[in-house]
Amino acid sequence: MARVNWFQAFAEVGLLALGAAIALGGDAWLDSRRELEEQHAYLVSLREDFTTNRRLGLEYIDDNLSAQGLAVELMAALSGPPEAVPTDSLNALINGALWIFDMDPARGTYEDMVSSGGLQLVRNIELRLALAAVDNNFESMLRFSELQWQHWMDFELPFLRDHAELAAIYPDYTGAGGREGLDVQPLVFPDAAFDSDVGALRSREFINIIAARSIVYQDAIVAATGAVRLIESILHLLDQELGQPES
Repeated sequence: MARVNWFQAFAEVGLLALGAAIALGGDAWLDSRRELEEQHAYLVSLREDFTTNRRLGLEYIDDNLSAQGLAVELMAALSGPPEAVPTDSLNALINGALWIFDMDPARGTYEDMVSSGGLQLVRNIELRLALAAVDNNFESMLRFSELQWQHWMDFELPFLRDHAELAAIYPDYTGAGGREGLDVQPLVFPDAAFDSDVGALRSREFINIIAARSIVYQDAIVAATGAVRLIESILHLLDQELGQPES
């Protein structure tokens, strides 16, 4: 009967176990490495998105502040003596006071992380909460843009249609394309056969319409200011996670 070399057998088993452990450890290390690389790529992409969003948010605030200032100036002009402000100046004020602004934030990376489960790679709970909060804030800002459009369709356009020379208020309209710097042929109107009803423009109804638009601008400014603050806190947290000096 052959003698069993127990030492050799145990050695072989031990080597097999060690090899399996090394293989498993190597797989775990590779998985951890891939996860860290994926997390880093997401954080870098988030930082690019929110750097853009900060710029867009500040531009959105400036646009609404400018239009709100013109709306208040228009109300003051309409409340003063009729001869104080010529019709051309009133038309220019109406043009500037009744614009609709929107902000199209860069949300692609965050939405991809949510849909793919990549958000779990963000271990900083404060950062995850801030991302969710600012995404909700973006939704609020989109609703303000929709409200401005609804206000225009329900109140301002019907009033101007009935009482103003709309072609003189928007003589070379290019739409959103012009504001985005796109090469769009402007809409040029012929001279109208009538003048604006300046008395109607000075009415309680129209002044209240402009006041309501000013309130919408104010709410949009507040929402955007809150969004920018959240964006700046997100950028601060992202810089910490990435180990970068704050910009």
